[in-house]
Amino acid sequence: MHRALRDAVKWGRVTRNVATAADPPRATRPEPRAWSPTDVTTFLTHASGDDLAGLWLLLLTTGLRRAEALGLAWSNVGAVAVPVRAGSVVVFSSLTPHATGYNVTDEERKAYILQYAPEGAVARRGDPAGPPGPPQPQNDAERQFLVARGGEPIETSIT
Repeated sequence: MHRALRDAVKWGRVTRNVATAADPPRATRPEPRAWSPTDVTTFLTHASGDDLAGLWLLLLTTGLRRAEALGLAWSNVGAVAVPVRAGSVVVFSSLTPHATGYNVTDEERKAYILQYAPEGAVARRGDPAGPPGPPQPQNDAERQFLVARGGEPIETSIT
């Protein structure tokens, strides 16, 4: 609604976007609940005749991620190379599977990455077809650079 009204203002159909003043309700996510051993046993009993029964058993008893259980590798993802000129900015969700190719020039490559991670977030890096790596906390002070305090930008020099 907000976007439609914004476009209507831009096109001169309305004089103001009333959705800007609204306080929309916040969606609440239910707290994730892990299955109990009884839940797992019940599910596996019901799924025993399913063609994917072996996959369900593998997923539920090993902690493998879906791509790992299916044996997917980066070559299976169907990624498309996106050449980027020097000085360009690339923006994407870190939840999107992505990889960076080799630097094919003699020049240095610099990349600045800005990610948001909630308190307590961890990353598990590793080969997508292999086991997940150990959890790595994402709140490492050495990897954080303050850019604002109290809503005001902080003068920094990152080289």
